Formats: sequence, structure tokens, C-alpha cells
Amino acid sequence: SKFLAQYSKSFENDFDFGVQYYVEYTLKYDAYKSTLASTDYIKDRVRQIWTLMLNKKYLSQKLKLSLFGFYSPTDEDIYQRAEVGYDFTDTLNVALGVNLFWGRDIWTDYGQNEENSNVYLRVRKNF
Repeated sequence: SKFLAQYSKSFENDFDFGVQYYVEYTLKYDAYKSTLASTDYIKDRVRQIWTLMLNKKYLSQKLKLSLFGFYSPTDEDIYQRAEVGYDFTDTLNVALGVNLFWGRDIWTDYGQNEENSNVYLRVRKNF
């Protein structure tokens, strides 16, 4: 079973805020555990994930700061993306960002991607 609750709000000063709470509940958990080998990772019966989104625009909405992240208290892992973008024209945007993965264990969703953390530069031209 899955459950999702969300709240988001846009403010007059070009600030956007959003938060989500997601839960997965494994039905027939004992049957699931009985199928695993002794060396397999055992998922928790209940898995939780929180997300947070923050966006702020400056300079007549040409400059955008963005932070987006996932945090799982169940898996003890995190994925965060931060970005600074600038619209030079209506059709040209440049952004610098970072994707950060971290996890206590290497078999969690974000922990297994820890070595894939990166910094990027994006140039986008729309026609």
C-alpha cells in the first residue's frame, strides 16, 4: 500500500515552497521475508520518504535559486539537488547545479548512487 501527502505554497515575493510525505507499507510482510536468502537485505515493513522543494527568483525572475531533496528516515539516505539558473534572454538559460547522493548503506536507493554525485553546467537554447 502507498500513501502520499503534499503541501505547496507560492508566495508573492517569487518564493515557492513544497513538502511531501510518502509511505510504502508492505502487505504480507512475513511472506516476503520468507522468500529471501539469509544474505539478502530485508526491507522495512514501512518505508518513509520526505521531499522538500524551495525555489526563489530574483532580478525580475531572471535569476533562479532552487533546492530539491529527498530524505528517507527509514533507509537513512538522502538525495539533494541545488541549482542556480539565469535567463540571459527569453530563449537562452544557463544553470550550474549539483546532485548529491548519500546513504548509510550501499543497498538503499540513494546510498547505492553515492559515487554518482556530480556538478553540472547546463546551457539551454529554445527555438
